[in-house]
Amino acid sequence: MSVTIRHAKIEDAHVIANAEREIAQTPGFLCSLPSELTDDVIAHTISTFLQEKTGIYLVAEHENSIVGHAYLKPLSLQSLCHVAQLNIVVHHAWQKKGVGAQLLKTLIEQATASSSIEKIELNVRASNTPAIALYKKMGFQEEGRLKNRVKIQDRYIDDILMALDLTNTSSIETAPLIDAFFNIAPATTDELAKLDQAITNFNIKTAAIQPLAETHRLDFSVKNQSGEFLGGIQANLANWGILYIELLFVFEQYRHHGIASLLLKHVERIACSHKCRIAHLNTFDFQAKDFYLKHGFSIFGTLDNVPEGHRRYYMKKNL
Repeated sequence: MSVTIRHAKIEDAHVIANAEREIAQTPGFLCSLPSELTDDVIAHTISTFLQEKTGIYLVAEHENSIVGHAYLKPLSLQSLCHVAQLNIVVHHAWQKKGVGAQLLKTLIEQATASSSIEKIELNVRASNTPAIALYKKMGFQEEGRLKNRVKIQDRYIDDILMALDLTNTSSIETAPLIDAFFNIAPATTDELAKLDQAITNFNIKTAAIQPLAETHRLDFSVKNQSGEFLGGIQANLANWGILYIELLFVFEQYRHHGIASLLLKHVERIACSHKCRIAHLNTFDFQAKDFYLKHGFSIFGTLDNVPEGHRRYYMKKNL
């Protein structure tokens, strides 16, 4: 399930407090009693986070409804303030839907990016096996156990102490992280048009560059007198005076007869008639670098080990 994760606001306090009071109705789910979970207490906690700006308090939303919350609160003593205590709650009806994992991943991401939090600690009841499994998956390790620490009616439950060392990046879950503030989705046709217009306006404003006309395609095939398809070239040009060679290929049995040279020269002549000033392309070390060098192209850039064990060449030629 996809959720939006953002920083908590004071006005979230009532929803958060209601959710915690509901969860606390079931003995053992939270240590606090429902009566101890007041709106004012939650609001004060959020306010403190906002004012001190040392901790991180996040909420998860689905369709504008808060479905979970979590925070990291650094310990107060100077010698311990590099350690933050984790508290995370997934609201009723939203558990086992991945909300907790997304909240936790975002907290870890933001804590890792901070300059103050180096370690995250938490307490989890030994009976809460789903939470323990999640924490372990995210790289938390058990550091201790408090025997019979939690009393639920007439039974006792151990409290497990777990921690994540943010200075040891190998211990952190490497799955893709949900960004806390932004959602990335496939662009619509309308959005693409707006982007295109925006970059055009930027170019005109900042560099007095006229907008590109519609790309002019230069796609040609070559055949022999028998009508056999021997190869072809794909290229494009526009009114900035640039010719881009996308693809040039001649089938193996027809090579070494000047066909590739013929195709390249044909496209270059058309480009020159449109007042193009330069041609460029890219090719790999296992393709046609030497062919293009022979035809006046020069190398202006390379990418090493792309693909692995090979090199990609970027080439240009003044027309």
